[in-house]
Amino acid sequence: MRIEALECFHEIMKSGSIRQAATNRYITQQGLSKVVQSLEAELGVPLFQKSGRNVIPTAQGIMLDEFAQTVIEDYEDLRQRLKALSASEGAETSSAIVLWTTPFVGNGLFNMLRTEMDEAQVGVDRLMVHESSFENIIESFKAGHIDLALLNMREDDYAQLRSHVKPVVLFTSEVMLMVPLDIYRTLPGKTVTPDVFATLPIAYYNDHVLNRLVSKFCEFGVNPETESRLLNHTTNISNIHAMVNKGLAVTFSDTFSLSVRNVMEGAVPVPLDPPQRFIVCFLVDPALGDSSPQRRYISRFKEMLYDNHSAFIRDSFINL
Repeated sequence: MRIEALECFHEIMKSGSIRQAATNRYITQQGLSKVVQSLEAELGVPLFQKSGRNVIPTAQGIMLDEFAQTVIEDYEDLRQRLKALSASEGAETSSAIVLWTTPFVGNGLFNMLRTEMDEAQVGVDRLMVHESSFENIIESFKAGHIDLALLNMREDDYAQLRSHVKPVVLFTSEVMLMVPLDIYRTLPGKTVTPDVFATLPIAYYNDHVLNRLVSKFCEFGVNPETESRLLNHTTNISNIHAMVNKGLAVTFSDTFSLSVRNVMEGAVPVPLDPPQRFIVCFLVDPALGDSSPQRRYISRFKEMLYDNHSAFIRDSFINL
């Protein structure tokens, strides 16, 4: 049982609605429902009953929430004490920083941008990287528990977030569908609409932002008679690439990743219609001064990123 699952469950208990809880946690309703289903399967008891658009907790659900609140409070207390300990231990190492990332950054950007991410290149003595979900990073940042994050987010999430924090935007990237040549020849056009997308065999990475982008894309009028052919939804990128290279499935990439490298030589990048974009940006504690290790890291990272990938960066920005 994960802390994140208990936090999601407690959010439903507080709001009384999966829809509202999903909004509060920056997660899809489908994703939140799966969390509840996993908890019910693990515990072997029902946790909620439906009541219109709302949900009513069962007696077992109320009992679990009492446990969840205790665990969440204890976990928060532990994080605070660990943070204080790290701060005291790192006082002598002025350029040591902790960077929180989303899975796309941890598994994608860090692999592609080895030069930019190298500690020595950006003048960092000690870089500690923690990967977490988008919603956990946002909540922790707002609560003041973390002071630096590098993450990707949808355009609408960015618009909502920038109303109360000021992200440092690196670039904007457009989602592309990587289609094997045999499947590409059967496509009716040079773009993929939601209806066409729903007919394709799909294998893609289980990432919060990508899941939300796909969900949003499919809201644009998918024919209810069309069945989606999802073959693989996983965190194993090698399996996904193998399926695409064998012509068994399509998957996702994005314009920035394709500008750096293309690991699927037998596939054609096809844009989605309507386009789906995401933004990669830093979040940094506004209380940190320009001379802080975090601010210096961001400045040096941007400098190196823009030097090495200026052709893409220059053309990537949209009206933010």
